[in-house]
Amino acid sequence: MRFIESLKGMIRGARVGLLFFDVSRMSTLDAIFGYWIPTIEENSTLSFEKGDGERFILVGNKIDLLNEPFDKIQEEMDRLAEPHGMMTQLISAKTGLGIESLDYKFKTLVERFA
Repeated sequence: MRFIESLKGMIRGARVGLLFFDVSRMSTLDAIFGYWIPTIEENSTLSFEKGDGERFILVGNKIDLLNEPFDKIQEEMDRLAEPHGMMTQLISAKTGLGIESLDYKFKTLVERFA
């Protein structure tokens, strides 16, 4: 319970953020939109409906575990993120694939909003 309360405090002060999900478990992508975005809105002044989604990057991690091309997952990410104005990025924390691009995008957000 203490973790949730401290998490809410961090959310309250956030100006930008990264929303991670595991591409090998697509239910974690559903959780971003079904739980985490509403939690962010409830505990901050940010509103994804009013365009604050542009302050976030939707990040799909563990692409090294995929046997299929990334196209389908990228299309699904874009479909869900676009109405909120979020950028997207596929990465592998294990292999480093996509990390440089994510770093660049995040620095851009910080410079713009923080």
